[in-house]
Amino acid sequence: MKQRHHSTQSSDTEPDTEDEASTSQIPIYDSKPAAPTAKNSIIDCIETIQFFDLALLQSEALCEESAAHTKLASAASSILEFLDSFSSQSNSSMDIQDQYPSSLVQFGQLVDVTFFETLFEQRKIFHNIAALSLGVSSGPIVCWVDSFLSKISDALGMVATGLQITWYFPGSLELREEEGLRIASQIPLNWSDVPEILVSEQASPAAKRLALRLIFSSYVVGPQLRGETIAIPSALSDTLTNYLASTRSAGFSSSFVGEDLQLQERLHFSMIVSLFANAEFGTSDARVRPHTLGCLLNVLQHVLHPQDTVSSLPLICPPDELDAPLVILFRWGNTVQWCFETWDDPRVAGSESITYLTSMWLLHTESELHSCSTGVSIAVLRVIHQAVLSLSSSGKLSRQVVKAASTYASTCIDYLSFRQIQEERWITHAFCKYLCSVFVLLDSEYEDDCEAHDYILEALSRVDRQTLGDCLSNLKGDSELRFVERVIDRLTRIRNLLSADTLLVGQETLQLIRSELNFLVILWHAGLKDLFPTPLILSVLSSAFKIADQCNGAKLVLAESLITASCAARCDVLLSDQVNESVWQISLQTASLGVLGIYHAESTVSALIYHESEFRAICPAIKDLSGSTVLRRSMGLAVSSLVIDSQASFRWHSRAACSACLPVICRALLRLLEADAGSTQFMISTPFTLNLCSELANVCQGRKIGEYFGFLRQRIEEASSQLLSHIQMKSKLEVSTTIPATDVPIRLLFYRHESSHLLLISDR
Repeated sequence: MKQRHHSTQSSDTEPDTEDEASTSQIPIYDSKPAAPTAKNSIIDCIETIQFFDLALLQSEALCEESAAHTKLASAASSILEFLDSFSSQSNSSMDIQDQYPSSLVQFGQLVDVTFFETLFEQRKIFHNIAALSLGVSSGPIVCWVDSFLSKISDALGMVATGLQITWYFPGSLELREEEGLRIASQIPLNWSDVPEILVSEQASPAAKRLALRLIFSSYVVGPQLRGETIAIPSALSDTLTNYLASTRSAGFSSSFVGEDLQLQERLHFSMIVSLFANAEFGTSDARVRPHTLGCLLNVLQHVLHPQDTVSSLPLICPPDELDAPLVILFRWGNTVQWCFETWDDPRVAGSESITYLTSMWLLHTESELHSCSTGVSIAVLRVIHQAVLSLSSSGKLSRQVVKAASTYASTCIDYLSFRQIQEERWITHAFCKYLCSVFVLLDSEYEDDCEAHDYILEALSRVDRQTLGDCLSNLKGDSELRFVERVIDRLTRIRNLLSADTLLVGQETLQLIRSELNFLVILWHAGLKDLFPTPLILSVLSSAFKIADQCNGAKLVLAESLITASCAARCDVLLSDQVNESVWQISLQTASLGVLGIYHAESTVSALIYHESEFRAICPAIKDLSGSTVLRRSMGLAVSSLVIDSQASFRWHSRAACSACLPVICRALLRLLEADAGSTQFMISTPFTLNLCSELANVCQGRKIGEYFGFLRQRIEEASSQLLSHIQMKSKLEVSTTIPATDVPIRLLFYRHESSHLLLISDR
C-alpha cells in the first residue's frame, strides 16, 4: 500500500460535494510488482484479467506472494506500460489510416465494452479491500484500474488524432498523473452508470470530460479499430441528448478561456457529434429530434469554425491542415456522411456549415468514394454550386476542392442513375448545369483546373442524353453565365493557339485542346446544333488535324479526341463532309500508337461506317480495304489474344476498352460486308476471317472460361451472331442479304487509365 500527495486542486476537477474533495492525499491499492519478469502480450494480459475468478479476488488466499496475484499484477503492469508507450510517440508518428498497426488493434481490445465491465467489477473489489485495509480515510480510494482509466484517456489523444493532447493543466509528470487519478476516482463504480455522470450536477467538469472520453473510446474508436459495428444503447443516446442541452444552455467557453481549454472543448464536442452520428447512422427511425438537431448543429459549427460566423465563412476554401478536433470528426465513425444525410436541406439555418464541412472532407479525403448516398450527392452538388458562385464573382475558392468535387460527381451521378427515383432527378439535372458552368468558368491556367476539366467530362459522359440536352438547352439561355459566348471565346483562343508555330504548342496547350474537343463532343451528343459558328469549329478541327499530322507528340495527345469529335460532328453536314477524309487517315495512323489507340480509333471509325450517310462518304477512302484490315485486326486482338494473360500488351485496362468497343466494331465489319463485291470477296476468302469466326464462336458459345469472357459474351452476343451469320451466308454464296440502314444508338464512355483519358464511342 502506498500514498501519493498532491498539494493543489483545481476547481475544474473538484466535485460539488465537500466530502469527496476534502483531502489532499490519495491512498492507492497497488497490485503491481516492482518489475514484471517478462513482457506479456497485451491480448494475453486482457484474457488473464477478463477471466480471472472474482471470487478468488475477494478471497484472503490471494496474498501478494501467491502465483495468481503475481499473474494478475504482471498483466496489469504490462497493460499500464503499454498505455504509457503512447505518451512517447511524436506527433503524427502514428498513421491511423495505415491499416491500423498492431498497437492500435491492441488498444481497440483494451477499450472493449466487455473488458470495461470486467475492470469495473474488479475495481469495486479493489476499492473494498483498500477501504477495509485503511479504515476511515479522508480521501478517495484508487487502484490500478483508476490508473488504467486515466492512461486510456491520455492514450486516446494520440490514437484518435495522431497528436499528443494535454488533458490536464501543465505541470510535472507526477502532478499530471495524480491529477488524472483524482479525476478517475470520481467515475462511478459501475460501468453502466458512467454515462449518468455527464448530466450529474455534483460531478466536476473534468470528470464529465473523462467519462465522455471513455464512452467515445468504447463505442466509436474501439469498434472501428477492431473492425466491428456495435449499437449505441438508446439510454446512452438519451443521456447524450440531455448533456447536449445542458452544454448549449451553459454556452460555449471559447470566448473567455485559454487556447488549451478551448481546444479541449472542441475535442469533446467533436466526440459528442461522432457519438450521435454513430447512434443514428443507418437507423430507419431517427431518435434525434429537431430541437436536438439544432443544438447539435451549433456544436458542430463550434468544432468547424469557432472564430467565424456562417456569413463570413469561405465555404470552399477550407484550411490546408486539420487540427485535432477536426481529425476526430473526419477519422472516426460515419460522422461526416451522417451530417450529409441529416442536414441535406439548404434551407436549414446554418446549413452553410455543411458546405464548409464538405469542402474540408473533399480536400482531406484521399481515398475514392466507395459508398454514395443521396445526402452525399447533395453535399457534393452544393460545393460545385458554390464553386460556380465563387468563379462568377472572383470569390475565394480552393481549386483542389473543385477538382475533388468534380471527381466525386461521377460516382454520385452513377448512384442517382441506378436508383431511377423521380424525386431525385433534379439532383442529376443540377449536376449537369453546375458542372458545365464550372467547365467554362475555369481558365485552365492551373494544373488542378486541367484535371478538373477531365473529371467534369467523365461525369457529363455518364448522364443520359435527354437530361443532358434539357440542361444545356436551359444553360444557353442563361444571360448571367453567358454559356455560349464563353464556349465561343474558348474555341477562338484555341484557334489562335493552333495558328502559332507548331513548335510553340506545349503539353498544357495540347491538353487544353483535348478537353475542349471532348466538351464539344458532349454538346453535340446532347443534340445541341447550330450553337457555334461552323467556320470556327471547322478551323479548330482542321488546325488540330494539321498539328497532329506534323507532330507525333501532338498526335499522341489529340488523335483520339479528334476522331471522336469528328464522329460526333455528324450532326452538322458541313462539318461531316469536310473531316471524313482526315478522320480516316488519322485513324489508320493512330492504330500504330498502341492497343488502346487501336480500339479507340476503330470503335469511332466503326460508328462512322455503320451510319449510312457517313458510310457512303467514307467508302471512297477505303477502297484499298485498309479499313476492313484494321478493323479485323483489332477484332482479332480483342477476342483471341486477350485469353493469354501473360502478354504484356493486354492487361485489365485493355480489356475494359475492348469490351466497350467490340459491339460497334462487329457492326462496322457487318456493314463492310455490304460495301461492294470486292470487299465482300476479300473478307470471306482470307484465312484471318476463319480465325476471327472461330474465336467469336468460342466466346459466344461459352467455350472460353472466365469472368471477363462471360461479360464479353453478353456485350457482343447480338452483334457477333449477326456478323457470323452473314459471313456464313456470304461464304456459301447464298442470296444476298441487305442490312437495315438504321443507326445504332450511340453512347459516350469516358475511359481513364494512368495518363490516358479517352472519350470512347460505344453502343448502348
